[in-house]
Amino acid sequence: MAEFGVSAPWQTFVQVRQRIYEAMMNDPELLLSQRGPQNIAYLQEVRHPSMQIGLASMSSCHQVQRILKMLGQPQAAPSCGCLCYYSPST
Repeated sequence: MAEFGVSAPWQTFVQVRQRIYEAMMNDPELLLSQRGPQNIAYLQEVRHPSMQIGLASMSSCHQVQRILKMLGQPQAAPSCGCLCYYSPST
């Protein structure tokens, strides 16, 4: 636990998990190999100029934007960074 500067075992787990996640985020080929084609196809199917689709994620808005960009999907996020939206192109 000292290696991570934490005092509880669960905090060590969170730190280890965060390191793994960051490594994944820095590997575009890995992200592309793990994409769900059915999910991307669904997003493209429901695209409509008058509708926004909410995407839920445990990732931060910045991370979601990076992933969507790597997947070639348009995105928009409010400046507060608390919500991310899939904004269909018109």
